[in-house]
Amino acid sequence: MQGIGRSVVSGIAMAQGDSDKACVNMTQASVLGAVLIGMLVTVLSVSGEGTARLLGCSVTRMPGALDYLAWLLPGMFFLVFECIGMMVIRLDGSPKFAVMCNIVPAVINFVLDYILVFPCGMGVKGAAIPASEA
Repeated sequence: MQGIGRSVVSGIAMAQGDSDKACVNMTQASVLGAVLIGMLVTVLSVSGEGTARLLGCSVTRMPGALDYLAWLLPGMFFLVFECIGMMVIRLDGSPKFAVMCNIVPAVINFVLDYILVFPCGMGVKGAAIPASEA
């Protein structure tokens, strides 16, 4: 939401010749994104089990959900900057590069998910590891 919304506002500012306003908007998107993800990671680190229960996780699935969450949380900061950064790259006039920056990690994630979940037998933890890095 921050990346797309701010890139639209920044694109309008750039079209009007106000590149300073565009830079401020994208910086604000990055800072706000980091703050929101920081708050989310903090809440989920403290009350991951309660959140999983609130979202309908059963008792039998709880260990897997918490294992997935433990590996996913550290990568959340990278994810927010990837989402916002994608809009900055696109706004900069490089839509093909932005698409490749999305496709390559998705393919790597797909391959690593299969390898880590099945041949390595890591289960949901194996699925979370590439997701936190992509």
